[in-house]
Formats: sequence, C-alpha cells, structure tokens
Amino acid sequence: MINLTDVSLRRVDIGDSDRLIKWRNSEHIRSKMINSNIVKSEDHKKWLKNTLNDSSSQWFVVNYNKQTAGVIYITNIINCDKTSTWGMYVDGKYMNSVVGVLMEIVAIDKMVFDLGIRKIWGETLETNKKLLSMHQKFGFDIEGVYKKQIYRDNTYLDVYRIALFSTKWKTIRNDLMRSLGVKE
Repeated sequence: MINLTDVSLRRVDIGDSDRLIKWRNSEHIRSKMINSNIVKSEDHKKWLKNTLNDSSSQWFVVNYNKQTAGVIYITNIINCDKTSTWGMYVDGKYMNSVVGVLMEIVAIDKMVFDLGIRKIWGETLETNKKLLSMHQKFGFDIEGVYKKQIYRDNTYLDVYRIALFSTKWKTIRNDLMRSLGVKE
C-alpha cells in the first residue's frame, strides 16, 4: 500500500535555486515543456526572486520519505475566478515511480481543498502522451487543442488544453485513490 502521508510539501525559497534550475534544465523535464530552451543561471535567479514575491503563484518542494523528490508549482491563481494552472518537476531518480502519482494527488488536493480552486487547467504537448494519459486518469478533460502550436525538432506540435473541476475531483478522488492503492 502506498501512503499519501509519505509526501510532504514545503514552500520553495531562494536556497532552492540551484536544485530548481538543475531540474528545469534536465533533458527529461525540459523536453516536455512548452518552452524547451535551456535557462541561464542569471535569468533563473531573477525569475525565482520575482516568483517568490508573486501572489498569483505558489511553489513547493516535494519530499517523499524525507527525500527531495521534485517540485509542484501552482500559477496563474485568479482568486475572483477561482482558477489556476499548475505543473510539476519529478527528480530523475523518481521517474516512472509512484512519486509522480502521489505528487499529482497532493497538488490537486492543495489547489482544491487548501486554495479553494474550482477549475484547474493546464497545457500538455502532444508528445507527452504518458502525462496526458495520467492527467485523464485523474479526471482532467481535454477542453481544446492548439493545432501545430509549437515548433520542435523540425515539426509543429499540438498543445492540449486540459482542465479539472473541483466538483469532479471531490467525486472521483476516493475511488481513484483506492484503485491506485493509495491510502491517506
């Protein structure tokens, strides 16, 4: 049995800068991002300083069994609409493990139960089929497709716009956790 309590969050701080840029620039993460450019250290530091002071975003380091496993970010928080987007970086040593599943549960719970978000949305490249499938398993629906939106590796890629409403999450959460073998 997998325990959700094996995962904990703490707010990102300036001391996390090197770890974040290492994850962001790693091939397994960067290749799946809308912007796949390598981020320069100086640009990253400016961005992080601004991000930590941005009330429309929250960034969390994820620990799994007391080991740093990744980061969850909640951005574009619009309080009047109760919407946000989000994403995550999973450390390479936890790729293809249960950690990504636990991070998605924790992220959605954070948005729905702690922040009161009613609609979570995001964008996923067509080449990231594994993540798109996982999001759909977690209740996300495809709301639209930006056809041939991103130019990458000599071809144009579609970008899927996905969304999950809090009402749906509250309805499916317990059954999904049970089917995944995850306990509170």
